[in-house]
Amino acid sequence: MGQTNQVDPELLFKQEDLSLEDIVQLKSDVYASVKTRRKFEKELASFYETKAGKLSSTSKAQARKGVACWLINKLPQATELLEKARTSKETDYFLALCYLGSNRPLQAHDLFKKWYQDDPDSLLLTMSYVDAKIKTDQIEEAFELLKKIKARKNFRHNADIYFYTGLCLEYFGRYKEAETEYQNALRVNSKHQPTLFRMAWNADLSGYEEEALELYQTLMKLKPTNINTAINLGLMYEDKGEYDKAIKCYERVLEYYPTHPRGLLYLKDSQAAQTMYYDEQLKRREQRLAQILSIPISDFQLSVRSRACLEKLGVRSLGDMTKWTEPGLLKTENFGMTSLAEIKELLARHGLTLSQEEFTLPESTQPAVSSTQSTTDLLNKPLSEFEWSARTKGCMARMKLYIVGDLTKHTEAELLAVQNFGQTSLTEVKQRLNLLGLVLKLPE
Repeated sequence: MGQTNQVDPELLFKQEDLSLEDIVQLKSDVYASVKTRRKFEKELASFYETKAGKLSSTSKAQARKGVACWLINKLPQATELLEKARTSKETDYFLALCYLGSNRPLQAHDLFKKWYQDDPDSLLLTMSYVDAKIKTDQIEEAFELLKKIKARKNFRHNADIYFYTGLCLEYFGRYKEAETEYQNALRVNSKHQPTLFRMAWNADLSGYEEEALELYQTLMKLKPTNINTAINLGLMYEDKGEYDKAIKCYERVLEYYPTHPRGLLYLKDSQAAQTMYYDEQLKRREQRLAQILSIPISDFQLSVRSRACLEKLGVRSLGDMTKWTEPGLLKTENFGMTSLAEIKELLARHGLTLSQEEFTLPESTQPAVSSTQSTTDLLNKPLSEFEWSARTKGCMARMKLYIVGDLTKHTEAELLAVQNFGQTSLTEVKQRLNLLGLVLKLPE
């Protein structure tokens, strides 16, 4: 089935011999435009009234309705329908995808394994099996399977193989080799979305903002739109003060997912930021930070090992996670470097970090700060809670500094280079940080 501009949504409801590949392609087609997505939802709504009779059995109809729900990301409904349907390659495959999307990777892995063993020549099943292995922390097994696949001529020139190989190499800390694999993936398919997103994500984390921005902009031109692409690009536009562009990104998310919680939250913030004064922006940022910190860990797709360790530590939200240091997490049984990398990536995606080692000043200069107040709490403290001179406040507004941690990322020279930020403002900032037991970034 090739990519088309006009989609026949009834294809899923009346043609029984569709392959797994056909149905997966249909998802891309359905999301090619808002119009086709809405048309498909309308067909699904009337499915049992007019369409079920065109399929050979009630069980087949139930399975296809479950697959249709998966197509439009109604995972709870899809899972319930597919679990009740008669087992088959199609039913189990899309049920496994529902499990992956619902943070149940072990159950997904077992279903993929069953059908991969039955049909090892299916590239789609093989790549899904590899994906499940990675998500269940079986990185070395996934890597070995990928090496075997690469040796087979009919599988060699496939972007997914290079992408997943690169992902495994990243887990092993072999970043240069991973980058080579990503480039190989793009040589096979220059529009491979998973690879482009991973490269954009890595560039953003490494501080290459312009490269990340360009990659995200490229991704936004591809269909279907990746939600995380739209969200991340919107946040980058916000950081640049380009709220009109950020709003368009969030509106793209809500076109397809009208109740998407982060899309709604970020859209509201960007719209408000267009007309806000500095102090109002600070308040809005504080509210967003509080909402982000309260997001439960269960909302994210984590490996089984990481999830089990976090539950053991009583970590139930992103805020709980930021209270832990790297050494503290690594002391936990079964929590290794792979889990640490996964946790750090999750926090970075939301503009957060793990707690740092406590900064200790000489005894004579210790500030009057509560001993129970962690460094992370201090770094996340809004600058609006302190009194600043008008000049200093104006400079921090131009620099888009909102919390104490934003301020400590700059050196004295960087602050003095800002227009109207002079020695008086620098002294004011240093004195305030000294009272908190913090300092400006030291020059390299």
